[in-house]
Amino acid sequence: MKFLQQRKVDIDKSILSKIFLIGLIFSIISYIYHFIIQDSLPEFFYCTEVLNKLKFLNTSFYYPESCDQVQYYYGFTDLRAIYDGTFIYQERFLFILFVFIVNLFLNTVLSLFGDFGNIVTPLSTFLSQIFIFSMTCFYVIKIFIRENNIKLYSLLIICSVIFFNPMFKWGVFLPSHQTLTFLAYVVFVYFLINQAKFELKKISIIFGLLIFLHKEFIIAYFFIEFFNLIKSKNFFVKINERLPNFFIAITPYISYKLFFRFFNLDGFNANTEIYGQFIWLKDAIFGYNQYFSDWHCTTIPENFLCYFSDTLNMLYYMIVPVVVVIFSLFFVNKTIFKNFYFLELIYAALVFSLFWSLIGWYPPLRFNLYALGYLISILYLVFIFSNKDNIVKTILTLNYIFFFLSLNHWNDPNIITWNNLGYTSIAGVIILFLYTLRKRINK
Repeated sequence: MKFLQQRKVDIDKSILSKIFLIGLIFSIISYIYHFIIQDSLPEFFYCTEVLNKLKFLNTSFYYPESCDQVQYYYGFTDLRAIYDGTFIYQERFLFILFVFIVNLFLNTVLSLFGDFGNIVTPLSTFLSQIFIFSMTCFYVIKIFIRENNIKLYSLLIICSVIFFNPMFKWGVFLPSHQTLTFLAYVVFVYFLINQAKFELKKISIIFGLLIFLHKEFIIAYFFIEFFNLIKSKNFFVKINERLPNFFIAITPYISYKLFFRFFNLDGFNANTEIYGQFIWLKDAIFGYNQYFSDWHCTTIPENFLCYFSDTLNMLYYMIVPVVVVIFSLFFVNKTIFKNFYFLELIYAALVFSLFWSLIGWYPPLRFNLYALGYLISILYLVFIFSNKDNIVKTILTLNYIFFFLSLNHWNDPNIITWNNLGYTSIAGVIILFLYTLRKRINK
């Protein structure tokens, strides 16, 4: 048994190493396309600009710099920032700690070879993002691939669909923790499917700690429990059995808050104190509104209407994969998704959609990409793997890559700014439809 467990660990490490390498290669491709080949540098439109400030070997490189980069880098280079009342990301402790460790390691190693200028911290954040990408792909593999060994062709398809989703394509070059939302989604689905294999107390502890990576993880935990409760026959009996696990899950967060209070440290949550995210609901109940901007919708049902409008824009932003998924679901084979955990995928996306619809602050597309955007990418992946025809698989994968590689940032007020590579992806969809129609006629 120990031998089998060790073999599984070795296989998992091998897969993760391959994914990490693929992520590096895809990142280089994306960087070359956006920052070197294109006639103009990419626009982020809000909070981020591309500057020629990154220096390595006496050469300057274009690289995006976000408006909150100084804050993130403060934590990545000095962990004492967590106790600083001016540090706006105190509640992302595990994320800050992880990148801090990577940065400390790289600084220690690279300092042996000389001065690497200002590249070490950006490199640390980049490698950390590639690791998050790797873990996301790894859990997708654990959900859909049942064999111990995965073929390189299949691995490349999975990595392509995950990496070229806008959240990773742009996110690997930035210090933000928003890429963790994709990991949260697939971990959510994974535990919906496999919860019976794990001890409930351990799951509670794990998700209780993961809240310090991103708040979505604790939402995922509660709705994993709820999902299992509604499937059980003895609903109220199960609630009593699981209630201690709820308290275990929230204990780390409560302890963290009490730690700051006990030592009279200044706690700060930028999301609530600056943007009023979620806490606007308390004001709305009493008919009071104190948050105003072009992106705020802090009355009910205005918040749902704003989120729905943003949903429609997001569906257009991902128009090519949306069309392919709809085509595959309704016109190719209506039973395609039955064996691919369709219920769990939908449930997780709807939970996160409901969660983000209550945030009250709706910058373009982002919070819809955190939920339905991931669902569309995963359903596209399901459609690829449901095909036994390798020609179709290849067309689908290349079509996806061409569309998203060419796709502008989601903050673009035009939603999509089409270019030749984008038009190529549309041509790919047409070719796919004609190829599928021809196969059906020939049958």
